Amino acid sequence: MSGIIDTVGSKSGIVGSDVYPAGHVIRVSQTHLGSNVYSTGAAVDVMSATIQTDSTSDWILAYFQGSVQLYGNSVTTTMYGDCFLYDVTNSNAQVGYCQIYNSGTGNSSQANIITGGSISTRFHPASATGSYEIKLTIDQDGGRLGVKGDATGSSSLTLWYIKG
Repeated sequence: MSGIIDTVGSKSGIVGSDVYPAGHVIRVSQTHLGSNVYSTGAAVDVMSATIQTDSTSDWILAYFQGSVQLYGNSVTTTMYGDCFLYDVTNSNAQVGYCQIYNSGTGNSSQANIITGGSISTRFHPASATGSYEIKLTIDQDGGRLGVKGDATGSSSLTLWYIKG
């Protein structure tokens, strides 16, 4: 065993920091939504997560998973809205998008659908070192769009920092 492990947590030939191969997950950060958030006609920031970055050649994988509600709001049976992932650290550059749409579900006061939704995207961080922030924003286009953060549905935003 001589020369394999010098002390706990320190391997022979590696001093100060470990070296990881490309594709290795270095850090994970996850935020859970604590309460419901709704949009009824304007963009609304839902949640954000931050992660430390080391290099612009590495990758950030951002993944939103949650329960999304479409509701006619007594106005329409055609309900739709948009979900965006924005790179806050890079001047709110859009890095992910999905549209949620449903049409013809009875009268407008009964049109209420809760479904699963997700967005995932991978990109290089724009700044090399420091805290990096990604946010989820929703924008309703017809009826009401919500992201559930209570007992009816848990939603989360997870960031993985991956060696490039």
